[in-house]
Amino acid sequence: MHPEGDTSNQTSLQRTWDGIILGIVGIIYAFSVPIFGYYQELILAGNLHWLVDAAHLFVGFCAFALIGAIAERLVRRKGAQGKTSSISKAA
Repeated sequence: MHPEGDTSNQTSLQRTWDGIILGIVGIIYAFSVPIFGYYQELILAGNLHWLVDAAHLFVGFCAFALIGAIAERLVRRKGAQGKTSSISKAA
């Protein structure tokens, strides 16, 4: 067995697991962000509520980063599928 074949299989498996983990994190985030936003008024009321506001802002920025990572992965995957289909049409 060639080592190159093992590397490509490991790389493909790693990409699959990365996608699964990214999907799970996305689902958890999709439920947790609105819940945090809904209950943020009840957390740490008083002079220190600005900490909760800052945390909510940070969580929102992280959500945008997660959306960007998911979108980038989708674009790369669609691009790879397009190259594969154009090669098969040429053959």
